[in-house]
Amino acid sequence: MFFDSRAKGKNKTLRSVMSDLDKYIIASAFLIFALFLSGTFIIQNQSSRHIEETDSIEFESTLRIYTLNLVGQISLIASSTTFLEYLRSGAFTRKSLERDFYELMSRLPKKNYAGLTISNVDNEIIFSTGEVTENIVTLPLCYVGDNFNSKFGRCVGEMQIYIDGASLLNELIKLNQRIQYCDNCHPIESLPDIHSELFKYHSKLSLYINIRPPKDGKYFYAIGFTVLFTIILLISLFLRTMILKVLNHYIIEPITKITSSVHSADFNNATLVEVLKIQQRNEVLQAKAIAEDKQNKWLASELHDELGAQLVSLKWSLQAIEQNNSAANLTTAKENLNRLISLVKNFIAELRPEELETLGLSKSLDLMVVKRNNQAGLCRYKLTNQTKDEEISGAFSHAIYRVCQESLTNIAKHSSATSAEISMHIEWLSNNTRILELKVRDNGNGFSYNESFKPGGHGIDSMKERVISLGGVFQLLTEPGAGTEILVMLPLPLPFE
Repeated sequence: MFFDSRAKGKNKTLRSVMSDLDKYIIASAFLIFALFLSGTFIIQNQSSRHIEETDSIEFESTLRIYTLNLVGQISLIASSTTFLEYLRSGAFTRKSLERDFYELMSRLPKKNYAGLTISNVDNEIIFSTGEVTENIVTLPLCYVGDNFNSKFGRCVGEMQIYIDGASLLNELIKLNQRIQYCDNCHPIESLPDIHSELFKYHSKLSLYINIRPPKDGKYFYAIGFTVLFTIILLISLFLRTMILKVLNHYIIEPITKITSSVHSADFNNATLVEVLKIQQRNEVLQAKAIAEDKQNKWLASELHDELGAQLVSLKWSLQAIEQNNSAANLTTAKENLNRLISLVKNFIAELRPEELETLGLSKSLDLMVVKRNNQAGLCRYKLTNQTKDEEISGAFSHAIYRVCQESLTNIAKHSSATSAEISMHIEWLSNNTRILELKVRDNGNGFSYNESFKPGGHGIDSMKERVISLGGVFQLLTEPGAGTEILVMLPLPLPFE
């Protein structure tokens, strides 16, 4: 049965393979949705028991913010010199201070209180405004010298703030829209302790307010799951389109272009064996596919290691801003974003140098040597190029450019050389094939292959992989004190190919 199934698979047409591909993608979409659905229900069951505790913490936090605003505004007034002089004054001098004192009290936002009374050290009410309510916050007026400190200072009076329940509810709703009035809930009997060294107060409240629980999410879950399933299907269809695009671009279209003059059959009805036989006759396309595969692997690795790390760093910076919108966190996020932009630019330059695109290989190498010679350093660089740009196709010119670029960088960084030379020419062999020969030689320190050379060191691995991916030969000739020579030999396609 096993061998029968393999034989049957070889006789499948491209159309039947695409049909199987559709089935697998749809099945995968349903599987992903099922896994997500199961995971969501598990998480929902685990997290539902924490909702009440979370709401309690959020409600307490909202009350604490309100309390900080209220006590902070009042203590700012109470810490002024005008307020202190009026509080400590006698009946005779108090009259002369009334105008400045009343002007000071008018700065206190009236939305935070319904009424307010101030009494001195003799419990004599020296100021009163507004109306009295059952919700009272009492703030001792205590000072260390002239500095307000209601916890450790000497108390010379007391302020009673009367709070209107409706006004307080409106202020809390501004801080948290889930705060609401409740008829049968347990009333709030005091404001929370803000744990401050400056403020000592006590409150007596009877406020029927609480935090509204989250809305029933069943309806939203149904919509969310429907949207999610639709997105998964769309992504699956997009992946199918991209897979078919790659299949057509790298396999079907190249084969069709080559055989269209002798083949009129519909390639969708060709068997896989027939397609493979046609593809095997096209060595040039195979070489291109290998080079592109190597490039894609490198790009995937770089995106994973470099871009992925920068994105995670940026995500953490944004989370830090969400938790604390400080200037330092914003600066860090901007720096991470700038590093990410720079990294993307480097990736683009690595994939296809702009100079190579605009100037061609010969002028790009000339410019590379000129730039190196213009830089500070003892080493002088020379280029001997006996090739023409039209003799070398895009993939090969890119590889040559990168090998030269990496070699000159290594010479500048590691060799301590005083001279370096790039030489390049094309040889025709007896079997009517062309070989591009590139040499990069310097008179620097050299190094021991066994001791200093390590895979990935000095960028040699990257140069070697570029050459091998195009079916070429890469040789490194070096020893301590004898300089270094890099030899590259690439088989070039014939001009008519």
